[in-house]
Amino acid sequence: MEAHARRVTALQAIITLSLASIFYAAGGLPAAEAALYGGAVALANNLSHARRAIRAEQAVLAAPASAFALIYGGAIGRTILTLGLFALAFSFLRLHAAPALFVFAAAQLAYGWAMRASYKDLL
Repeated sequence: MEAHARRVTALQAIITLSLASIFYAAGGLPAAEAALYGGAVALANNLSHARRAIRAEQAVLAAPASAFALIYGGAIGRTILTLGLFALAFSFLRLHAAPALFVFAAAQLAYGWAMRASYKDLL
């Protein structure tokens, strides 16, 4: 699981940096900063999920209910983390919304695409 999480994180980082450079060329430094922030939120989301998944993987044999609670509690926590970070970005930091949300969405799509093999194992 840990090697897979590193590959997904690397893919998200490459997408974030690539899109941030495109936004820098198109909109200058403010757009690039917002793009990097959006990618960082996606990376934080991914790392939070990876940490919870590793803990749930270790707990599944001892207490399956606690593993289930770790995964669903993590999903709620990631949602709150994401909303809080974007609220901070748009209200306090005054970042541009479009680049931040676009790069976040692209990095999350990359996450879903990279995780598709893991989901096939569950079915």
